[in-house]
Amino acid sequence: MAGVLVLLLWPIWEFQYSSQVDYPGHLARVTILRDWGHETLLQQRYDVNLKPYPNLATDLLAGYAFSWLDVLTASKVTETLLLILFWAGCHFLGCVTGRGGPVWLAAVAPFLVYNSQFLYGFVNYNFGMALFLMALPTWLWYRRKRSLLRFAAVTLLTTATYIAHLMGVAVLAVSMIFLTSLEWRKTRRWHNVFAIDLLSLLPAAALYASLGRYRGDTQTIVWGSLALKARHMVVWLTSYNSRLTVLYALVWMTALVILFWKGRNWTGSGLLELGGLLGLLAL
Repeated sequence: MAGVLVLLLWPIWEFQYSSQVDYPGHLARVTILRDWGHETLLQQRYDVNLKPYPNLATDLLAGYAFSWLDVLTASKVTETLLLILFWAGCHFLGCVTGRGGPVWLAAVAPFLVYNSQFLYGFVNYNFGMALFLMALPTWLWYRRKRSLLRFAAVTLLTTATYIAHLMGVAVLAVSMIFLTSLEWRKTRRWHNVFAIDLLSLLPAAALYASLGRYRGDTQTIVWGSLALKARHMVVWLTSYNSRLTVLYALVWMTALVILFWKGRNWTGSGLLELGGLLGLLAL
């Protein structure tokens, strides 16, 4: 896992400027947030709207938390934190579901952080996914032995996931509801399902409700074609050379077969079914 983390972080620090499409827009917004208080021209052209919008990861981190760094360095530190959270979430999820120890599949999953949304520069979206990977195993850990401290940890991570990006907490809510429904189907203990285990979602729901009628500037949703979604889902395999792409695909398929065969001890936890559900929802 340490070697995987080094490989993940290398592209961020090797090059001065990132080639992510929307990334310069994030940096411009961070610069405006930093300079708005003492730049009259910026105050004339922009308003700082302090509301709990579920799309604020980069703004809060690069704009405020790392304000003691220059914008470019702060952005690199922010993306480094994103990669560490995604990597740690994969490892934590593997440990929680591995029945006593980590699973080898956790060493492969972190590479999915370099997905099409990341390459487009949708950094907040990826922060939402990274925090989802932290929040879900924390929630599973809490359900093993419910305590106030564990509940507070789950609630904090769930709320942070909402602040990072709405899609992260949406996927988290779907996962929680699905897994609690599976348990209810097995045990028929309704009071231990929705009444307790889903309470950590309440702060995020309250923050979203506080936005009122205006929750963004999107007027319509345009659904991508299945072909477009398929290309997005394999972007982490594709390269500039078709032969290399085929080679990568064969290596990954072989690795996944071995890892699934070696990792059969976690297939009864409901995560395999959850993965299938999230895949269908993505399509």
